[in-house]
Amino acid sequence: MSEVTSNFGSNPEDNPFYLLATIDGVPAADDQDRINANRIAWNRYYASSTGPTAPGISDAEKVPLTDEELSALRRKFAARADGRSIALPSVSENINFSGCIFEKPVSFQGYVFRRKCDFNNTTFKDEANFSSVAFVGDVNFDDSKLMKMAKFNNSIFHERSSFCRTVFSNTIYFESAKFHKSTSFENAVFEKSVYFESATFGSSITFVNTEMKARTTFERCNFKRYPPDFAGAKLHEGTIWEAKFPAPPTQGDASRFIIAYERLKLEMDRLKKHEDELKFFAMELECRRVIAPDRSKWPFLLYRVLCNYGQSFVRPFIWLMGVIIVGALPLWWVKEPRDLFLSLGISTANTLGSLGLRKDLIDPETLQGLPDWAYLLSGLQTVLGLVLLFLISLGLRNRFRMR
Repeated sequence: MSEVTSNFGSNPEDNPFYLLATIDGVPAADDQDRINANRIAWNRYYASSTGPTAPGISDAEKVPLTDEELSALRRKFAARADGRSIALPSVSENINFSGCIFEKPVSFQGYVFRRKCDFNNTTFKDEANFSSVAFVGDVNFDDSKLMKMAKFNNSIFHERSSFCRTVFSNTIYFESAKFHKSTSFENAVFEKSVYFESATFGSSITFVNTEMKARTTFERCNFKRYPPDFAGAKLHEGTIWEAKFPAPPTQGDASRFIIAYERLKLEMDRLKKHEDELKFFAMELECRRVIAPDRSKWPFLLYRVLCNYGQSFVRPFIWLMGVIIVGALPLWWVKEPRDLFLSLGISTANTLGSLGLRKDLIDPETLQGLPDWAYLLSGLQTVLGLVLLFLISLGLRNRFRMR
């Protein structure tokens, strides 16, 4: 987003939007009555019969002001302006807090920002509470500084949101936040922990050149359309994923997905987080399968079906048992007298033939009288068994991080 310059200076008391947001006075951190009164006045002033609202606000806050109530609000605003020639903002104006320096705690909890909203180059020296806010238009926090704890829990970003070059000096919460359009944290710095637990990203999300210096969690996070882009970013070893990533892409988006997963894989390798590295490698391979020519897709497909791209040792073990059982059935049918356990033993020895067990477990006389195709079946089982044993060992190595 382009940089916005405020015409109101750095003192919030000179900013008409701040005067409106604190129409009943600047509340103390524990003055919930005044906080609620300010929020209700703001939301009713901007109330609309249509359009999104903030999560959990009362029905009363959705009702526009009557003419009488609007006149009373104008008088309150004039009192807040304290004789200065500061005009009440129009409901059609973009909301502009850019350049403000907030020395005291700020609470916008439950506010509905119905226009484009700019907090560009804003400094919050104390706590900032944006929980359950509805940003209906674009929102811009570029080049801002949040020096104390900030909360964006349960907030909804309906349009584009930008936190480029923002410095978060304390713990930041985006828990259960919803980002419907593109979001950028490009070149942002997180000095302390940041929590994206249960957040939802409906479009592109960029962390290019972002630095996360402390614990970061994406637990139960949902990347619905695109994986996050961490090109050039530096993650903390305390990064927790357990997130839901988008389904394999279409041909047009596959290259973009590959770059994102490849970068995450390399970063997890740097942090020695082998399990996450393997997960992102599997996602990368799945995307490479999408863009591969049809004649070249089968190796990717086999690797996925047999062992989930090296992530599972149980799956190839099940396939190994299947090879043994399927191989035993024709042997049981043709070998007289019919003995199911003997057929299973012969099939097991064939499948594990690469281990050199067949001559120790099976008497050569036992194999006499078998048709020629049984020997072909034996060779096929040995080859399949060798492949599946390798995949089992690969899965065990990956699971227990034996490097």
